[in-house]
Amino acid sequence: MIFPVSQADLDYLCSRDKKLAAVIGRYGLIGRECERDLFEAVVHNIVAQQISNAAQAAVWARLRERAGKIDAGTLARLVPADFAACGISERKAGYILDFAQKIRAGTFDLEALKTMDDASAIAALSSLKGIGVWTAEMLLLFCLRRRDILSFGDWGILQGLKKIYGREKITREFFERCRRRFSPLGSVASFYIWAAAAPQIHYCHFESPAGTMTLAEQGGAIIRLSFGETAVPTGILEDGNAVLKNACEWLRLYFAGTGKLPPQPKIKLSGTPFELAVWREARRIKYGRSRSYGDLAKSLADGGGNGKNPARAVARALGKNPVLIFVPCHRVIGGNGSLCGYSGGLDKKRALLRLEKIAFRDAVSLG
Repeated sequence: MIFPVSQADLDYLCSRDKKLAAVIGRYGLIGRECERDLFEAVVHNIVAQQISNAAQAAVWARLRERAGKIDAGTLARLVPADFAACGISERKAGYILDFAQKIRAGTFDLEALKTMDDASAIAALSSLKGIGVWTAEMLLLFCLRRRDILSFGDWGILQGLKKIYGREKITREFFERCRRRFSPLGSVASFYIWAAAAPQIHYCHFESPAGTMTLAEQGGAIIRLSFGETAVPTGILEDGNAVLKNACEWLRLYFAGTGKLPPQPKIKLSGTPFELAVWREARRIKYGRSRSYGDLAKSLADGGGNGKNPARAVARALGKNPVLIFVPCHRVIGGNGSLCGYSGGLDKKRALLRLEKIAFRDAVSLG
């Protein structure tokens, strides 16, 4: 679900502030993903507090796997040891259980939030254990899709306002002037203020024999290469970027099928320590060669993670590979030579293996 932003919204904000208008002109229409389930969003926000994005993603995946479904009934049945096994602290587990029990007992009404004004909804949410005002504001923005949320407690908002207006400090008085100026579209303004605060991302599309691909660059390194023609939120579509042009030229040579390739463009990977280890090992697989998921797991220092099926742990990590081909996860196949999975789609993996003349069995199983 994407937060609804129209051209009329952007026109209004541009008419209200010339400096914000310049930012809007630079980025165009920005789409931001929203969460559908409010209960799940509250729990997710508690889990994510004070840990890195990579860590919270791993913890959240373990909780989803253990609970089966994130709702009040399933979570209320968990015991402290279950939360500890997911990497959730005793304090956070207490917050989650308290919230789940209040929902089951009917002492907290999530549906009622939908009809409250912003201030009342923020007050209600921040009365929950583990939910502060900033978290409540983000829940209103990204789950309830309220259109006038601009948070003074958000570091990215303050940094973005500094950049846009050239100020060393954002006082509460100045912030309130901005908030009034952007109202009733503070949420839409927030998207562009966050974009101004973030390191610039440029992206482009590349037409390959296997289909359209999207590349993104940040800070002189490729951070994304995926199949499909998609927009990159907070990114600028730019074909003239030197790093992107170099990457596209490398891809052109790769798809020519000669196997004679220059050094890869610089890439920047972000993931959990285990994912990074898997991706590093996958990068060692040479053009025209393949390895199995199980073999890749055995070569890792921790034997493929602490799970019961190391090969599947490797497969899950490869499924999150942000830079396809540059991290050649298509060269990892089943132990019996079968095709197995690929985040870009099995048809794309099949095409890449055939391009490199790598033998495989055209079946889907994990070995």
